[in-house]
Amino acid sequence: MFQAGEKGFRLDFRRLQAEVSAIAIHDSQRKPSVISISCGNAEVQWTQQGMQALDQAFQDATLFGVTVCAASGDGGSSDGVSDGLAHVDFPASSQYVLGCGGTHLESSGKSIKNEVVWNGQPAGGATGGGVSDVFPLPSFQNKAKVPPSVNPGGRVGRGVPDVSGDADPGTG
Repeated sequence: MFQAGEKGFRLDFRRLQAEVSAIAIHDSQRKPSVISISCGNAEVQWTQQGMQALDQAFQDATLFGVTVCAASGDGGSSDGVSDGLAHVDFPASSQYVLGCGGTHLESSGKSIKNEVVWNGQPAGGATGGGVSDVFPLPSFQNKAKVPPSVNPGGRVGRGVPDVSGDADPGTG
C-alpha cells in the first residue's frame, strides 16, 4: 500500500493527489496495488479542470491495476460547506475511486453489538456521503438503489461512499 504523505511525498494539498497518483502508478520499485488518500474537499471547492485531471489520473490507475481509495470526508452531509445544501467529497466521488465512509461501533463488553453511520455532530465529525453533483451514476451502481440527491432538482448521480468502516475517534 502507498499512502499519501510518505517521506518524500509531502506536497501542497492541491497537487497532492495528482502527484501521488502519478508517482505511485509509475513506481517500478515498490509497485503499489493500492493508493490511499485521506484528504479531499467538497466538489464545489474544486475547479472543473482540476477534477477532470485527477479523474483521468484515477482512471489511469485502474488501467495499471491500482485501486485508489479515498475518504468520503468527515464534515457530514454538508462536507463543511455552509450553503444549506448537501455536498460530497472529491476524490471519493470519482467513479474510479473506492469511496470510504465512516461508521461508529456500539459494543457490549468485548463484543460489537451494532455498527451505525458515524455522526458525531454537533460535537464534531461525521462521515461524508451523498450524491455527486458532478459525476453521473456509474453503471456499477445501477442496481445499488442510490437515491436522488436531497438538493433541489433531485439529481441522480454517483453515490458516495462505496464502503464504510469504523472511523469514529470514540470507537476507532
